[in-house]
Amino acid sequence: MTLLIPFSRFRQAFDHVGTWMNRMCGQRRPLRYWLKANRHALIWSAATHKFSGPGWELLLRELTESRFLLIGEDHGTQQTVAFTRALALAFEPALYVTEIDPYQAKELVELTARPGLPTDYLHHHPEGLSIYGWAEEFELARLLSSRQVQILGIDQVFLASTGPLYARMAKLANSPRAKAYLEHWAAVYQMQDCQAQQSAVTEFSMYTHSAEDLAKLLAVTAAEGPTVHRMAQDYVLSHNIYRLQLAGTGGHQQRVNLLKRNLLNGLRPYQQTVEQPLPKLLVKLGALHVARNISPLVIGEYFDVGNLIQNLADAQDHKSLHLFVVGRQGTKAVALQPEDPAQRVLSYQMDAIPFLLNFTSPKSSAFAWEVIDLRPARQAFWQGNLRLADQDSLRTVLGYDFLVVVPETTACRVY
Repeated sequence: MTLLIPFSRFRQAFDHVGTWMNRMCGQRRPLRYWLKANRHALIWSAATHKFSGPGWELLLRELTESRFLLIGEDHGTQQTVAFTRALALAFEPALYVTEIDPYQAKELVELTARPGLPTDYLHHHPEGLSIYGWAEEFELARLLSSRQVQILGIDQVFLASTGPLYARMAKLANSPRAKAYLEHWAAVYQMQDCQAQQSAVTEFSMYTHSAEDLAKLLAVTAAEGPTVHRMAQDYVLSHNIYRLQLAGTGGHQQRVNLLKRNLLNGLRPYQQTVEQPLPKLLVKLGALHVARNISPLVIGEYFDVGNLIQNLADAQDHKSLHLFVVGRQGTKAVALQPEDPAQRVLSYQMDAIPFLLNFTSPKSSAFAWEVIDLRPARQAFWQGNLRLADQDSLRTVLGYDFLVVVPETTACRVY
């Protein structure tokens, strides 16, 4: 008996084999090929503090379809803050997730509600607000707070904020013994950290605690109720993370896990059931934290906060939008440096991170902002059509939707 195969079925099989053969026979193309038609100009007006141009219109269209907006940055530049501000006004988030600890976030909200700048607070607690000791970041927080956007800090207890944290615990403590203990050490540690700040050494009090010091803190706060004891536990955990990082024996995974837990705890009041939609989130963290896949620039396999947020979006049939903002050159503010203003600003070139040069175009103006849509390159990779050996470049393509290139950055101003 002769078996007759319809020609249409034969053609489908032939096409499938042809596609496979094309992939196997050199049809994979380099990154520049997939990016060449996906560069969009972004126009910034310093006079009006507004953005325009094809790149801006593209981002606005994506915002209308997104529930969560993530901005990955290299901290300390005025341009990234201005970009975030413009996106925030268009996006209108309910929560602003930022890279400070939950207790700094409470302090920040209180300070932004007062008139003027937090110069007096920072005089007594240098670096006590972390990145919000920079003028542009503080004014962004004030703007968001004035628009009833809740500020959610998800980081570990900051290295230079031991004094303020002990003082906050002392205010909440009930027993005279615990209050006196916490007030005493708040003053001692504050003086030690100020001296460390002035001399640019690493002898911050959080580094120098003994095991007995930490055990005493937990014992003193154990009977002070869940809030104070939780603050003490958070402090001890942060101490352990910093010690591992300083020793070069770990700490990064523990910190990433803490960031995720703090985010989930912060979202808990907004979601009584899993079906209840989460509020709109604006997230601004260091760039490696907001990738939706394995983080770039970190050796090892780390799935960071951006990966968790995409999972949360997927679980509710929503969309997360992941941006990576990078400067070609310029200056940026640096934290935990001596109080000499000249040492608190760092100059840099994009060449310092060579893999980013894979995304720049020789034809692009060095004086223009640019929005690079990475999604076509990502799709090409999943289809087997992208040739890219550099792992940081590949992780960037897989981790972010857009790369926003700033021609030249200016360091945030220190109060």
